[in-house]
Amino acid sequence: MKNLILFLICVVLLSTKTFNASAQVKDIDGNVYKTIKIGAQTWMAENLKTTKLNNGTKIPVEEDNDKFIALKTAAFCWYDNDADYKKSFGGLYNWYSVKTGKLCPAGWHVPTDAEWMKMELAIGMTEDDAINGVWDRGKDHGAKLKDLTAWESPDKTVKPSGFAVLPGGFRADDGSFMQAKEKEGMNFSLTAVFWTSTPREGTTIQNAVDAYFRSVNKDNSVERNISSNYRAHSVRCIKD
Repeated sequence: MKNLILFLICVVLLSTKTFNASAQVKDIDGNVYKTIKIGAQTWMAENLKTTKLNNGTKIPVEEDNDKFIALKTAAFCWYDNDADYKKSFGGLYNWYSVKTGKLCPAGWHVPTDAEWMKMELAIGMTEDDAINGVWDRGKDHGAKLKDLTAWESPDKTVKPSGFAVLPGGFRADDGSFMQAKEKEGMNFSLTAVFWTSTPREGTTIQNAVDAYFRSVNKDNSVERNISSNYRAHSVRCIKD
């Protein structure tokens, strides 16, 4: 019995160590973000909201659909071109913003594909799903990453990690806004989409036309796939 008690204490200590609230971080605009420690990594627990690179350079806002997808330089927008979404969803950034290497606050960066994999392993995804999987991966791991108060029919049997993903949608190939929760009614998102800083295999950050993303989906899967550089996605920063 004594050995069993010691074993259970160790399990509790290890599980609490996996998900620890951490210090806040401030971006160049003065926005303050909650952070969360998952395994050995420290992540923002909110979507990036900055309107400037960390060297002070302003990131242009582009609302027009055709102009947005034609850009070859850094740009961002608010979901549905509505700044009311800033507080909850943060900004939606194109790949050119990510490839500057200066989108996140100093001491932080846009996570690589491999860093997302490391976090997914820490929340219990199998190695085969995390490292080799694409499309819809995992079973309930999306639920572990969600803010359960913000999604339709959340799986409350799953212990959340504190990553607190909201259904923020994205800006698609034609510049239109897709799949975010509306401000009124019950039209809930199917997804929240995040850039990684890893371009498709065989390309470099300089010449990439697409890059890996992660999406947390309504069905609680976590998709790993490729997105075009003119789309706009959310960003979660990770500590250096």
